[in-house]
Amino acid sequence: MKDQTTFRCKSSQCPHCRKQLDAATLVTSVGGKAPKTGDFTVCLYCAEVLRWRSGGHLTLLSEKERAHVAASDPLTFFLLLQVQNAAAMRIVRGRKKRVRESKAEQC
Repeated sequence: MKDQTTFRCKSSQCPHCRKQLDAATLVTSVGGKAPKTGDFTVCLYCAEVLRWRSGGHLTLLSEKERAHVAASDPLTFFLLLQVQNAAAMRIVRGRKKRVRESKAEQC
């Protein structure tokens, strides 16, 4: 994705994988604003869809919230799924690379 803008954020823990997150990258150049309460994000460590809450805290997106977004804003929901898929693929590629490196060290 081109023209990405990354914002430094208050460090917050992913509620799923517990990794510390301290930045957010816009997936579109529309708006160009730092994340705010109610915005969505995807953890790049576990690919879980999260939502920004007050005070810069992150929460898991509930099934009810997920269904609401899918019904009320299909374009945003589709974009979230694309970003989640890209994050998951990044995680898988990283694991495969580590496995290849560890096998090479064993030879």
